[in-house]
Amino acid sequence: MKQGQCIFDLMGAHELTAEQLEEMARHIVYEMRMWQWTYDALARMDREAPSNDSDQGWRNSLIESYLLHQRALTEFFCPRNNPRAGDVFATQYFPSWDAGSEGDELLASIPSLNKRVGHLTLSRIQNETRKVDESSWLQGHVPMMELLKRFEEMFGEKERRWFNPRLSA
Repeated sequence: MKQGQCIFDLMGAHELTAEQLEEMARHIVYEMRMWQWTYDALARMDREAPSNDSDQGWRNSLIESYLLHQRALTEFFCPRNNPRAGDVFATQYFPSWDAGSEGDELLASIPSLNKRVGHLTLSRIQNETRKVDESSWLQGHVPMMELLKRFEEMFGEKERRWFNPRLSA
């Protein structure tokens, strides 16, 4: 298996009780809602074009939030080798879950995302990340939308109750 590919044989991943799955669903819904909310806010802001440094500061903070929620959802939908203890994955809800090529595309963006958000590294000043297209934060949006849609299509009555947006954490 090539590096960056989704790992679905999670040896050592813990089994969750129905109560844990239900409680975690609220937190997953929170990540989904915040990811979508920050995207919508950025789209509105981009239509209006930031007019001053304060607006640019707000835009940057929204981009960072969007990317952090995207990373959390990517790791939920498409686990990598060596999951951390306590991590929760889509396969714990649906053992047949497969993130496919969208998951691989999202996973491939994680190293660059990690270097730009949440870590102070030299790669911020090196050519490959320094001259980043203004809309590069969008590169994972379409694959993530596809994963969200496919995940929701797997819901039965119980999961629809658990993943009710009104109950998010």
